[in-house]
Amino acid sequence: MANKLMVKKVLTKNGLVLYERGTPITVRFTREETERKLKRGVDWQKLDEFCEVTHMEISNRCNLDCKGCYVKDKNGNELSTDEWKKIIENVGRSGVFQCTFGGGEPFLRKDIFTLARHVRENGMNLAVTTSGTDLPRDRRLRLF
Repeated sequence: MANKLMVKKVLTKNGLVLYERGTPITVRFTREETERKLKRGVDWQKLDEFCEVTHMEISNRCNLDCKGCYVKDKNGNELSTDEWKKIIENVGRSGVFQCTFGGGEPFLRKDIFTLARHVRENGMNLAVTTSGTDLPRDRRLRLF
């Protein structure tokens, strides 16, 4: 059985955006290309910008002490798994294509893989900003 393409379509003030989750591929059309594709004119003034990627700082903890770090208070006072799941669901419903986890160090969270699965279950791809220093060596290749 062939895989079914899962294409999201969003009409923005700059043109049509198509995103296929499985590949992932994003195709952006200019206004002119969009009108040709839709075979009609578009009232561009009624449309908004569109957020394709969101960055979530899911942890403020870190195992490093980099000079240029913007996280000043590394106390581990973070949102719960359920709170992040609700945020992820809302972001997914808004049509965002990709969620990026950052921090601090996201892999210091015990629920990182639960949250990562939740991103995928809500129709988005996941990227992670990490130092990679806390990943077990045997898992590094499978994750990336």
